[in-house]
Amino acid sequence: RFANLANDLFGQCGQWCDSTSAQAALTPAMQDLISSLGERLAAPLVAAALVDRGLNATEMEATYLVATDSQHGSANPRMNVTIQLCESRLLPLMSRGVIPVVTGFIGAAEDGSLTTLGRGGSDYSATILASALRAQEVTIWTDVDGIFTADPHQIPEATTIPEISYHEAADLAHFGARVLHPKTLTPVAQSGIPVWIRNTFAPEKSGTKITPQGHDIDGGVTALSSISDVTLITVTRTPEARVPELIERILAALAGDRSEPLMVSYLPAQAAVCVVISTSSAKSNAAVLGEEIALHLEPEVGCQSVTVDDAVSILTVVGQNLVAVKGIVKLTIDKLKKENISVLATGQALSGCNVSFIVPRKDLETALLIAHHELKRDAHAYGSATDLFHRSSDETLRTAASNS
Repeated sequence: RFANLANDLFGQCGQWCDSTSAQAALTPAMQDLISSLGERLAAPLVAAALVDRGLNATEMEATYLVATDSQHGSANPRMNVTIQLCESRLLPLMSRGVIPVVTGFIGAAEDGSLTTLGRGGSDYSATILASALRAQEVTIWTDVDGIFTADPHQIPEATTIPEISYHEAADLAHFGARVLHPKTLTPVAQSGIPVWIRNTFAPEKSGTKITPQGHDIDGGVTALSSISDVTLITVTRTPEARVPELIERILAALAGDRSEPLMVSYLPAQAAVCVVISTSSAKSNAAVLGEEIALHLEPEVGCQSVTVDDAVSILTVVGQNLVAVKGIVKLTIDKLKKENISVLATGQALSGCNVSFIVPRKDLETALLIAHHELKRDAHAYGSATDLFHRSSDETLRTAASNS
């Protein structure tokens, strides 16, 4: 049975590729179809393996369960319809003791076309279904032991975080941690369903539990994350320019270009607004802002120029109620400056769970080492009731600093 299904899917994929080649264009809808092939093969394969072990299992395509909008490549679920579909198509199977193996990553738009949820969307699929089914918890099996205090490839002394809040985990995902799809926690946030991150290859490890409140600490630092593939766009203004209106117009222009900034910061000393975006969309975003300034912002709001710097990175400090951690921004900036690392801009999320720093890309590794070391050392002094960080050795820091 699986062989027949696989042959059918490969045959369809061949037709899609032939069609794309003939048209000399890959549409978002066609890209979704082609990129869905792996998941559509994996689900029946896993179901067959379970049946071979005597379990009552069957595969189900998420196109019959997850209703989405028509945003191919990054679709959003239509939860009301998804709940209805899961209740009518999934719950009856489960009530009969059948184990459904559902394809992750995909869904279906209102017109029936297949959509995808974006890179890493299988995690997102799991929490969408969990919310629709009112599950007790979600376990995401991956290839790491959980969520770490920093990327262990960059910071060998990083450790697994036993428990973390929705806000903290979402901020880490947004600012570069690749354990979760950035939208993974959105479906379960209202119902408070806990999410576990566990290691497929080390199931004996306890992993990380993500809950609404996280670890009960009074402020303090939980983890660091970073993104190196970003671009800094700086919009300078005239002295009489109205900053709130300027920022609002900049964000509206980027939204029209289907872009969401990673960070927005106002620099009074430079009379400038800094916008950090993904490098992949930087050229388009800069062009849109340049046109917006020429047509509207310069005469209406008061702008002078747009400059682009693609040699920067974001370093983000994440923790509970960082707004209450007095001096944390000054602490980090002072430590980085001692190693001759410039902080080009800073920004804080409205959630109060992160503070971000823009640093030169060439200095990111050293900045991470210093921040991880210093924030661990001073955690108690700045309100943390738990010590999650392991201190990096002074020798490691000196070596990294000398090589930067």
